[in-house]
Amino acid sequence: MRICTGLVSVEDLEPFIQAGAEEFYCGVIDNDWLNRYNYIVAVNRRPWPDANFSSFRELAEVVEIAHSFGCKVFFTMNEHCYNDKQLEIINHYLEQAVRCEVDAIIFADLGLASYFAGKKTDVDVHISTGGTVFNRYTAEMYAKEIPADRLILPRSLSIAEMSKIIDSVPGIEFEVFIKNEGCTYIDGFCNFVHGTRFINNDEGIIYNPPCVLRYNIVESVTPEPYELPLLEDKLNWILDNKGDCGVCSLYYLDQLPITSLKLVSRASDRDQILKDIRFVRSAVDLCREADNFEQYYQEISSQICNNKWVGEKFITHCYYPEILDNVDGVHKRLRG
Repeated sequence: MRICTGLVSVEDLEPFIQAGAEEFYCGVIDNDWLNRYNYIVAVNRRPWPDANFSSFRELAEVVEIAHSFGCKVFFTMNEHCYNDKQLEIINHYLEQAVRCEVDAIIFADLGLASYFAGKKTDVDVHISTGGTVFNRYTAEMYAKEIPADRLILPRSLSIAEMSKIIDSVPGIEFEVFIKNEGCTYIDGFCNFVHGTRFINNDEGIIYNPPCVLRYNIVESVTPEPYELPLLEDKLNWILDNKGDCGVCSLYYLDQLPITSLKLVSRASDRDQILKDIRFVRSAVDLCREADNFEQYYQEISSQICNNKWVGEKFITHCYYPEILDNVDGVHKRLRG
């Protein structure tokens, strides 16, 4: 499993590689885009100036250096949708990225992914978590119809659900979230403007980002009624816990044919990113040395873990909390 982390600075590339990262995702917001849209209309899901390169010259430099180390660079064009009027500048961005020899472009917009794949370039197509791959039918559609080279699975899936999806499309790469910025919403259905970092409610409470606003689940008319209570329970769990780490699950993820582990890190503190890369790298090594999950879990949770008991309730911040049920008594030992 390779570590994939965000990159916003040429100077950070080699330190991140030395720490253990092998793949990098990044975006560009240049003057061509700013003169038309500023930061109000996003070209990717991190539309802030400190989360992107400001020119394709920087991107080309990053690709050249990364390739000299045997690493890969992915370009983000993962806004959920674009309009026809943007096609000219979107084409410009795609052409520049291909010219820079990026290894893949990350898409969330199905139409744009299909349009780019039809150009038959040597650049791979990755489907963002915004592409909402929730089942094998969606995975098969992306694999056959685009065709996509990699699917980035939503963090709201369980490991069992991931396993079924991965088994359904052999030969395609998969990427999963492993650390940072747990989202209380389903990425592909979230239409908040990510450039808005603060919002107040009627009581004057400031939410940062707006994604932590509460929401309600309502039933909709469908051909086959969905078990609404199950969906409501899962989304309410996400609201209550907002998992932002899946390192404890690596022991099980390593048993799946997963290509890459995503560290959400664009616009994050550089020293923290380095710390996270080293930690995930050591965790990958540890999960292959441990005799069983309990041994791995006890070692890794003693290094860094925000899970804790509050009274009689166990509060977890895991992306994939179901793995904690796989060891009898582990909760009690944590409490002790």
